[in-house]
Order: sequence, then C-alpha cells, then structure tokens
Amino acid sequence: MASIRQHRGRLLIDYREGGDRQRIYTKLDDNSANRTKLQRVADGIDAALASGANVKAVLEHAGLLQSSPASANAVPVPVVAMPEPPKARSCAPLFSAFCDQWYAEFKVGWRKSYAVTVRGILDQHLVPRLGSLPIGEVTRAQILELRSHLSTLRGRRPGSSLSPARINTVMLILRQILQEAADRFEFTMPMGRLKPLKVPKSHVVNGCQEALFSGCEDAVLV
Repeated sequence: MASIRQHRGRLLIDYREGGDRQRIYTKLDDNSANRTKLQRVADGIDAALASGANVKAVLEHAGLLQSSPASANAVPVPVVAMPEPPKARSCAPLFSAFCDQWYAEFKVGWRKSYAVTVRGILDQHLVPRLGSLPIGEVTRAQILELRSHLSTLRGRRPGSSLSPARINTVMLILRQILQEAADRFEFTMPMGRLKPLKVPKSHVVNGCQEALFSGCEDAVLV
C-alpha cells in the first residue's frame, strides 16, 4: 500500500512493487494540502498495482516527472512539484485591503472592546509591516521577522517591552487573517507550524491569555 512520508521537510510517496521498495521524492512541503494531493496519487498507485496497470503512467499523469521510481537504496532524486493553480494567488488582494475586508466581515460577531483591540493591532503592527504585500505572498520569514520586531517594542510600563502574551495576541490575529485568505485564495498557510511564545503562568487566566483583553470568546468566532 502506498503511503505518504516526509524527508527533510519534503513529501515522498513510499510503496512496494514486485517485492522492491520504491520511493518517489517531491519538492512539496509537508503540510495538509500537499498531503491531500499526494494521497490521491498514492490511491492511484494502489489501484494500478492491484490491476496490474503501469504505475509510471500514474506518476507522469500526476506531474511527477521522473522516468522511473527511485529504489529505496538509490540517491534521492528531486522531481518536479505538482503545480499549484495560478488563478487563485494571482487575484489575491494586498494584505492591507484584505485586512479591511476581513475586519468588516467578522467584527459583527465581536464585542465592541475586542473590535477596538483588533483594529488597533491591524493599524499599529500588521498593516505597517505587511500591508504592501499581496496576501498570498507573505512568507514565513517575514512573519518571524515581524514577531522579532514586536519583541523590541516598548511595553506599557517604563523600561518594559511587549509581553509574550501581547505578541501572541498580535500573531493570533495575523494567523486568523492568513488562514481565511488561504481558504479563499487557495495558497499554503505560512504559519502552519509556528508555535506561540511561552507565557509566564502569571499571564494566564482560566486558560485564556490575559493579552486577549477578554476577547477569548470573540476570537473563536473568527
């Protein structure tokens, strides 16, 4: 049975044919969207093996342009990644424009105080740093750079910097915006495996970060 595995952060298809283990290496990042794509290829490989059909034809049809599967002992040979549909990303708006759209569409479900908090995060932190970029082209590196920048900003108290809880709140809003855009315009969410900063126990109240400013109930509505 063909299975989907990962090698150094990239996905591969692993199966056996004629008693020999075969691996098809790709350039696809390990995420749920790409795993779903490759699972369809793996299902086609299983069907071909069961019927005695040509597995190579299944791979070529999927866009894995390799003349023959690599054996388990062979040196990994990268193959061409399955192409992404170009239509979705090309019509995606700028980050700043999508932020305004997202805010207008979702604030109806928020408390007034939480809406004010979110608007402030957009205007003070997210739009100034990312606003001129097409939303489908925001990268993980730019997100990490933003988080690093936030850690250098002054906090409310003299001599302090933004707390991890506050930084996590900013990043939570960014995650919600990018996830909604990724769903609409069909691009890979760049924050998929980015974990929040650790928050001291004194900053946690009833399982919700203090920095959400009583907005935990509202945040889950996004």
